Amino acid sequence: MSEIRIHFRHLMLYEFRKGNSITIATKNICAVYGENALSSRTCRKWFRRFRAGNFCLEDEERSGRPPQTDEDKIRDLVEKSRSLTVQEMSNVLKIPKTTIHRCLKKMGMVSKLNVWVPHELTERNHLERTTVCMSLLARNKYEPFLKRLVTGDEKWILFENPERKRSWSQRNQPPQRCAKPGLYPRKVLLCVWWDYKGILYFELLSSGDTINADKYCTQLEKLRKALAEKRPGLVNRNNVIFHHDNARSHVVKSVTKKLSEFN
Repeated sequence: MSEIRIHFRHLMLYEFRKGNSITIATKNICAVYGENALSSRTCRKWFRRFRAGNFCLEDEERSGRPPQTDEDKIRDLVEKSRSLTVQEMSNVLKIPKTTIHRCLKKMGMVSKLNVWVPHELTERNHLERTTVCMSLLARNKYEPFLKRLVTGDEKWILFENPERKRSWSQRNQPPQRCAKPGLYPRKVLLCVWWDYKGILYFELLSSGDTINADKYCTQLEKLRKALAEKRPGLVNRNNVIFHHDNARSHVVKSVTKKLSEFN
C-alpha cells in the first residue's frame, strides 16, 4: 500500500470530520498538494464509506477485485525510489520499457539530474535559513536595502567545458560517449560585481595572476568609478551596501579602508 495514498485518506477523513463538503475537501487538499493531487470522484468514494460508518483506511479485500494497472505499479515504485532508471523499473515490474515511458509521460514525470548542495541540511539548518530570509524580507519593507546591494565574486571559467547530456538509445545499443575534461584544463578567473539591475564591472585575470589585497584594492577602485558612472545616485547618497565572502584578501585592513570610500 502506497504511503501517500494512506496519507490522502487521512486528509479526507480529517475534512469529513470537520463537516466539509466533497468539493471543499478536494479543493483544500489540492491547494496544498497540487491541482491534480486528488479527484472529486476519489473523494466522493471515501466520503460515502465514512458516512456508512466505515473509517478503515485500508483497501477492502474482496473477490473479483481488478488487478493493479501498470500505471499504478509504476507510480508506487517511483514513490518508493525516485532514482530508478526505466530499465530498472522494467526489470522489477516485468513491464516493457515502452509501456513505462508512456505511463511516466502520462503522469507528467520527467528525468532530471539531482542538484548538488554543499552538504546535507538538517531540519534546524532549513529553519535557520528560512528565518533569516524572512527577517531580511521584513526588514526590506521598512528599510529598503536590497536595491543598494553590490555583490562581488570570482568564478573559474573553463576554455573547454564539455556538457554531459542524456540521450535515448536502443535497448541493446550502448550510450553515446562524452569525453571528460582533462586533469589540468585551461581556465581563467572571472571577477565580477553586480547589483539588481545587472553587471557593474568585471575583469578576467591574466594567466598566473592571483587575487591578493593589492590586486583587490585596484579592482575596487575600478568598481568605484564604474558605480559613479552607472549608479551616480547610489554613490552620491553614500548608500552602497557591499556584499562579498570573507576570503583573506577581502578582509585585510587595506581592503576595509578602500571599501569605506564607497560610503
